[in-house]
Amino acid sequence: MSAVATTSMGLLIPAFLDVSQFGYWQLYIFYVGYAIYFHFGWADGMYLRYGGQSANEIDSAVVHSQFWLYSVFEFLLFLGISFYALVFLKHLDERLILFCVGLNCLVYLPRVMLQYLLQGIGRISEYARNLVHERLLNVALILVFLFTGRREFHYLILADFLAKGVTLFWLGYHCRDILFTKGVPLSVSLKEAKENLGVGFKLMFATVASMLIIGIVQFAVSKEWDIATFGMVSFALVTAQSIVLFINQISMVLFPLLKQSDRSKLPVVFHTMGSSISFPVILLLLVFYPLQLGLNYLLPQYKEGISYLAILFPICLFESRTSLLLSSFLKAFRKEQSMLWINLAMVVLSVVSTLITIGICKDITLSLFSIVILLSLRCIIADLYVQHLMALNDYGEIILLVVSSVVFIYASWIVKGLLGWCIYLGFFLLAFLVRRKQYLYSLQIIGQSLKTRI
Repeated sequence: MSAVATTSMGLLIPAFLDVSQFGYWQLYIFYVGYAIYFHFGWADGMYLRYGGQSANEIDSAVVHSQFWLYSVFEFLLFLGISFYALVFLKHLDERLILFCVGLNCLVYLPRVMLQYLLQGIGRISEYARNLVHERLLNVALILVFLFTGRREFHYLILADFLAKGVTLFWLGYHCRDILFTKGVPLSVSLKEAKENLGVGFKLMFATVASMLIIGIVQFAVSKEWDIATFGMVSFALVTAQSIVLFINQISMVLFPLLKQSDRSKLPVVFHTMGSSISFPVILLLLVFYPLQLGLNYLLPQYKEGISYLAILFPICLFESRTSLLLSSFLKAFRKEQSMLWINLAMVVLSVVSTLITIGICKDITLSLFSIVILLSLRCIIADLYVQHLMALNDYGEIILLVVSSVVFIYASWIVKGLLGWCIYLGFFLLAFLVRRKQYLYSLQIIGQSLKTRI
């Protein structure tokens, strides 16, 4: 439900905002995407250390003290960001955007810690309801503003804050057994915070590094071209990544399950999950042509951004496998540092490719191709590493994803139109016929696993 709401808004908002207003809105979203990691691994450390425990096993006093100490830290961070925005930024809109990014430290980041905690201890339904309520309230407020003529990005930011604030209090009420209990001494809480930061920093930094693979390109576009061009590129990225959002919701549930699983059964889970992921994401690329037609009809002013989707759409192939499968297994094996090094290597390559494609060539198209190449390379390296950890040699799925992306880009970017769609359809049918037994077997194993709770 949350993913549906987010995707719907991603397609609806551009229809009401002019290109510049949409560009500023996307600039806010871009910065907030990094600001949510201003916990510096604190929340990630709690997630990793407490993940797999039941609600009865967790030490409520320790978590209580961690939450309030963390909240004080975020308040100080908000003051620092606000001071920088008010003193050093001259452009009013940019000052407002950065100030609102700072406000997220107060409204959003305490909620992030509680969400991570609920995921880790298995209270998934409460986490999911909170997430859905936040998205639905945000959507409702945005619709009210848009249909009453308030079509500036300021109102979208206001809707974002109201939704986050209400659901923060809602989540606090449901976690009152933790938030309003007796805590531990400050010395104990500081020691616990140090351990959480030490454990979580690597995972957090790995996640941020992962975002920078794309973020560096976006930032370079925002500096090299105007806000309208930034909006076009962001529109294409948001549309492509909305598919990955659906997958990420599943990965939240998979990690606690893997951590509780018998290590001897993880290779079977990896093999079957990997096979079952490939089929739906390859099938999903078939929606591109009808989606392109619909978007060109509904959003003609974003025609340039829509055309970029022919390049960027295949990122869902690699990001789905990375986020749902590979990252979950690396966390289960406590290989956060390996995740960090893989992502850092891709960040370095992203910097180099951005300097070449944007700094020297001034070519947005080449920079978008580099995003797909880098994300596919990261997926391949992580896949080989995870298989090495489990002594596996199953390269069929990753080869299939690479070939699928090449065929799709050729069909949608070079051939184009209905003929291109037919070419990819023919490839998909051939791939399914070749590997149908493997897909059906994987689905059967997954069904049995859900029944027996591997």
